[in-house]
Amino acid sequence: SGVLKVAAHGVLSSKMEKFNGQSSRYNQIIQLRKKTRVASQRANTTAWLWLFI
Repeated sequence: SGVLKVAAHGVLSSKMEKFNGQSSRYNQIIQLRKKTRVASQRANTTAWLWLFI
């Protein structure tokens, strides 16, 4: 049963690592999206300003 526990723990920890990796990558994507959204908003604002000037 000790071996089983170790094996189960190994599987669990690798799953957790995988999950953590995925979630951090997901967070990076969200951060990037936020940045690009802000950047595009700024670009749109500048474009509108240029149109009105």
